[in-house]
Amino acid sequence: MFSIEVPVRFRDTDSNGHVNNAVYNSLSEEAVFALFREAGWDKKAIEATEIGPVVLKAEYTYLKELKYPDTVLVETEVEVLSRTRAVFRQDIFSKNEGILVCKVVNHGMWLDFKRKRPVPLPEEVLRKMEGKEETEAILD
Repeated sequence: MFSIEVPVRFRDTDSNGHVNNAVYNSLSEEAVFALFREAGWDKKAIEATEIGPVVLKAEYTYLKELKYPDTVLVETEVEVLSRTRAVFRQDIFSKNEGILVCKVVNHGMWLDFKRKRPVPLPEEVLRKMEGKEETEAILD
């Protein structure tokens, strides 16, 4: 299990005073990319190899409202990890309320950005992601 904390910003809210549903996509992607960075696959590696993750499908189940100000805890579990695809399960919690506010299932693949074709993720990154122990990162 990998987790990050992300502050809720005022601009994340809509006219109803709760976090807009589009923001959950950003929270999910930020958590997945933080996991990649921990495994050594950062922006520089993506630019150097022109290989990176793309989302095939994302499912969001909204359970409770999330409001400003707050901090969210995004827990990410790698459910499926193959050479070319991955499925991430995520739980997004309100730290203020101590409750689960959203569940996410994210399906992705690795893409060669030049050829626009699926490609394998480098073996060393796969090994690091498979061996990921519980870690936490805080983003501010």
